[in-house]
Amino acid sequence: MLKPHQQHLYLVLDNPKPEEGYNIHKIDVTRDLDPDDTDDLDTRARPLPGPPLIRVDAKHGGAKLFVAHGTKILAMHPSPGHAAPALDTRTMAITAIPLPPTSEDQLYSYSPFVSVGDKLYSMDDSHFKVLGGGRCRSWSSVPSPPPFDPDNVACYAVHPDGRTIFFTIYYASDLKAPFARPRGRVCSDDDYAGATVSFDTETLKWTLQGYWRLPFVGQAHYDAKLDAWVGLQDSGRKGRICTCDVPPPIAGEGDAGEQPAPAWKLGKNLLFRGKSRRYLDGALVYMGNSTFCVLECVTKEDFTVKQLRKLQAPPPLLLYVRTFGLKYGKEGRPRMATCGRRATCYELPEGTDYGEVFMSTLRALWV
Repeated sequence: MLKPHQQHLYLVLDNPKPEEGYNIHKIDVTRDLDPDDTDDLDTRARPLPGPPLIRVDAKHGGAKLFVAHGTKILAMHPSPGHAAPALDTRTMAITAIPLPPTSEDQLYSYSPFVSVGDKLYSMDDSHFKVLGGGRCRSWSSVPSPPPFDPDNVACYAVHPDGRTIFFTIYYASDLKAPFARPRGRVCSDDDYAGATVSFDTETLKWTLQGYWRLPFVGQAHYDAKLDAWVGLQDSGRKGRICTCDVPPPIAGEGDAGEQPAPAWKLGKNLLFRGKSRRYLDGALVYMGNSTFCVLECVTKEDFTVKQLRKLQAPPPLLLYVRTFGLKYGKEGRPRMATCGRRATCYELPEGTDYGEVFMSTLRALWV
């Protein structure tokens, strides 16, 4: 009988040697992180814990293709055998799953993989596929293609009903049938305000929720304690966390499903505290039960952009890792809880390319 699964943080970092792909490091946030009682994390700089848990031979520039699905980490990179390695973090067994039928260029696009229950969804310009649940090891076509270009997704979130996915796209004018605006109409502010649509994974129907955007960038997560979606707010590279009310997953034909934009609240704390000229990239990971992990990649020294461009080799890099609880303050805005914060600072391997990190190869998964 398997023991209850204990989740950990898994860091996906590009190997300084491109031909060696990616290293995945396992972090125990209760053991490897210290109480967060200082603003100067540089003084805690230490090597990454132990050797990498596993190395994946894959082309750089595709860290987003590491996907958390259930207890598994999937590496959805193109391969000659059209199969992807899947590491089960519960049993540490490695199996293979088929890759979705798409081109290499499309896999390296910005289209998201979305995990809903025991199913995994993949979309691109011409395919909308689902990897079936249970023991099903094959992809099947979803008969209802997305009414937008998947590269134009600004953010997405799974509804707490466990069956509906909300997608926000940058511009309402990018909507396709059945929600496309008539040709020749005069553009309105709605066209530039974005739009949000939902997909019901049981009825396989799309619904136009409204001509408004959810306030996030990337993926947002539902937190039951806060009764809200939580994610990074879509403005400014330093970023703030924000919470958003969860609208009901109404369903309708055409524009019948439109509803008002949900209310949202901007967090009080700046999540990334590296000096602006040192900051390269950041990420937010949801750990469940109103707990989050913030990762921030910074240069060890202070460089201007001009100085960085003149360097003959990548500069030394540090990775800040901090965990914290989130709650609502007296004024009703989400804020970091003062108790229970933990943090540390890791020295990234010599030769890690800051350009690669800046291009969002910094990836972390809670599995």
